[in-house]
Amino acid sequence: MDTSSRQCLARAFPFPEWRGATGPSPWNLGTLIASVLPRGGHTTASCDSLDPAGSFPPQPRWVEVRGICPPSVYPPQIPYGFSGDAGSPASPATLLRGTPSLPTPPLPIGRCRSIPGGHGRWRSFPVGSPTSACAVGRDPVETVFPPSDTKQDMAVLLAHLAALGWLVARVQGVQMDPGRTNLEYVRTAASPTLPDDHPALVGNRGQDQHQAEQVHLGFGNGKDMVVSWVYPGKHKDEYDTVHYGDRTSEYKARKRAEHVVQYACDVDPCRGYVSGHIMHARLDDSSLIQPGKKVFYRIGKEGSKEFSFVVPPRPGDQVPLTISVVGDMGQTNNSLATLQHMEEDTADMAMIVGDLSYADGDQTRWDSWSRMIEPLASRIPWVFTEGNHEMEIGVGGSWYVAYQSRFWTPGKREPQTSAPYNPPFNQWGVLVDPPDFGEDAGLYHTYTVGPVKFIMLGTYTAYDKSSSQYRWLVEVLGQIDRTLTPWVVVGMHAPFYNTNFAHQMEANAMKVYLEDLLYFSGVDLVFAGHVHAYERMHKVYKDKLDSCAPTYITIGDGGNLEGLEDGYYWPQPDWSAFREASYGHGKLKVENATHAFWEWVRNDDGDAHSADSVWIVREHECTTAVPFSNGIHAVS
Repeated sequence: MDTSSRQCLARAFPFPEWRGATGPSPWNLGTLIASVLPRGGHTTASCDSLDPAGSFPPQPRWVEVRGICPPSVYPPQIPYGFSGDAGSPASPATLLRGTPSLPTPPLPIGRCRSIPGGHGRWRSFPVGSPTSACAVGRDPVETVFPPSDTKQDMAVLLAHLAALGWLVARVQGVQMDPGRTNLEYVRTAASPTLPDDHPALVGNRGQDQHQAEQVHLGFGNGKDMVVSWVYPGKHKDEYDTVHYGDRTSEYKARKRAEHVVQYACDVDPCRGYVSGHIMHARLDDSSLIQPGKKVFYRIGKEGSKEFSFVVPPRPGDQVPLTISVVGDMGQTNNSLATLQHMEEDTADMAMIVGDLSYADGDQTRWDSWSRMIEPLASRIPWVFTEGNHEMEIGVGGSWYVAYQSRFWTPGKREPQTSAPYNPPFNQWGVLVDPPDFGEDAGLYHTYTVGPVKFIMLGTYTAYDKSSSQYRWLVEVLGQIDRTLTPWVVVGMHAPFYNTNFAHQMEANAMKVYLEDLLYFSGVDLVFAGHVHAYERMHKVYKDKLDSCAPTYITIGDGGNLEGLEDGYYWPQPDWSAFREASYGHGKLKVENATHAFWEWVRNDDGDAHSADSVWIVREHECTTAVPFSNGIHAVS
């Protein structure tokens, strides 16, 4: 067997025992598989050349590393997160060295990959003392193994050989849990970002340079509708007003943009970019903004394109509400298929749980993504939260300048940008101390639509008990009137519960601080993305089934260019109901105060296919019995 195809087992080694609030972990052993793969311009290596001492091999070794350890064994206090830019001090060379005094437990998987062009980010996960590894991107890069321990007994060795057999079966595509996943479906491969001149990304730009574009709807204070758009020309005064009415081409009301912002980029890869004029206007004519009324509108002077929307239910209206839910969308052919199926939902609104455009610094890709979603987003309001790909450090002297400028959220005083600062990454590139953004930064916010309270949380802003977000969340949860809004739905980017190999433990610190708040406040559903796959959990609290807990759903399969994550832990935990790595989106229909129907719609050969569905029922005793009746006051 030549080195280009050799696979080997790095001998099982004991991870250092870690003692924390949960006591010592009984799982202190792990197994790594090294697949030595050829890569152009780099040498390959046999398994024997991997240096057990943790130093670098004399030549680059392109290796993919995977580890096996149950996710539940790692203490929740460790704040794994997102790393810095490729090429920064948290670059691969820094990430791989590590130190013998690594204070964190090993993660179950380390995947070392680079992002060509240097425009992406590095994620870092400690794999074990004295080495560490970087994580998900596109092409494997080098890594090394911790030292072996030859004193393990035969039982441990056999257990690891069994794990090796399981991993080989998984790599070969054998699914070990046929009762709760789909075996026959052939998954769609990842597709690249669409070219700039693709019709879906051109929009109005190809017809008239002097028109409002990138039009999308949002929610204001519950009695108005927010229209946002970009005008790329030089005559912004002619395109700063929304004209609207209840008949086509007959506009009896108008509203000028209340907030106009423009930003520039002076760093690569967007150096020289200047955004169009980004505008936001709140339509508040009470005779027109009435639930169920169809409103026609145009932006700018006569002859501009006409749009329309149906006003959604007002806060507290006890009527059915349908929400399209998607995450990690990007702008690929798979993204277009997802959007097409979302159009077929005939939903009242849409929710996207982060990683929107995958611009990754290229600001023109924010423009093209916003044009791509315009046909749907100009017709139904969208609610957003930011993901790691919205962090574009250095663009406009901020982390989130594009996201903050382009999307209006309640509580934000104006579409301002945050002040620059040095990101708190540790030597492994892990975001260990998220910055404390205030509510006016728009990175966490809340909406009430009909019978549902929506709470959008920020995964990459501080969430500990002293943070602005924690205090805000306590206040929001404490003010909910369940007679008016019986349903509470939370959106965030990184999932609390996840059985996929990808992004294990990244939101664990956030889970420690916020899971009790969500549980004792009777939150019904929690949507997340980040993991490029679909997974629905049973109602779960602190890793145990609980009929009063939220239903957690990962929906990070919207179509992004990075592809699907199809590696799962086995055996499947009892709290994981259904999981599959396929592109798609979800649809939630709230029928009444106690019943909602959830459906996951897979992009099946270009057609929408319902692959998973469940009725979600709110149990009366879960909101009336102690401690739930005490709400957030039950949290010590």
